Amino acid sequence: MVPRKRTLGENTPGPSSRGPPLIEGRDYSENLENAVILEEIIRRRNVRYNANEIIFQARLNTDGLPDTLRKTPLKFAVKVVRQLIELLIRRCTQDLRLSDLIRFCVQAIGLDKPISTRIMTVSSLTVERVVSVIMRVLQSKDKITLEDGFTIDVITIRQDVGAGKTNTRVVNIDIDRIRKRSVITVPLSEDGLCCAKAIIYTIAHLEKDMKSINVLKDHRRETLVNRAKALHTDAGVLLGSCTYS
Repeated sequence: MVPRKRTLGENTPGPSSRGPPLIEGRDYSENLENAVILEEIIRRRNVRYNANEIIFQARLNTDGLPDTLRKTPLKFAVKVVRQLIELLIRRCTQDLRLSDLIRFCVQAIGLDKPISTRIMTVSSLTVERVVSVIMRVLQSKDKITLEDGFTIDVITIRQDVGAGKTNTRVVNIDIDRIRKRSVITVPLSEDGLCCAKAIIYTIAHLEKDMKSINVLKDHRRETLVNRAKALHTDAGVLLGSCTYS
């Protein structure tokens, strides 16, 4: 039998398989929590904003991270980048007011220049605003990994408190849900099951049913959707949008 010749690209890994594959849907936040080292490196007066400026630097101790996390190019690890930014926002905004300013600057071997977000108020800060800026650059950089020397500078500008005080509390859902781990986020969906999903989650947490909680959080399964539909059926409520017309 004459062996068949392989054509170019046949049985060779595509770009998404460079490095060990990340497990889709897996939560790496605990790995990152233990690996992130956050240090205050500068504290000074910012003349432009007439405010106190504090710069934090976050770096990763990658020794304890699994290979799938250390060696996978960051352009293929959007969820990991998002979890890392969530972690940094939670740590760096604890003492900030919503009117204070913040900026993220990413430095890594392989970048032509640091990736920097615009300076923004804490009230307008969201995870997606930071992640979108980072991933836009990383899409053309397929060799940057966590183990290559990856640092993030977080510049915070704490503006002086003006005269008078107010008890008004402005809620920024995107930030407050990250700060408070007791807040459970149910992703929006077009199937109109947001409220039902939230009820299913709440029942599982009230009953402290960890097995159900872990199953419901697994996005690879349809368990949460199926239970939400069953709840609609039991309650006699038609599937559809949560809003009133």
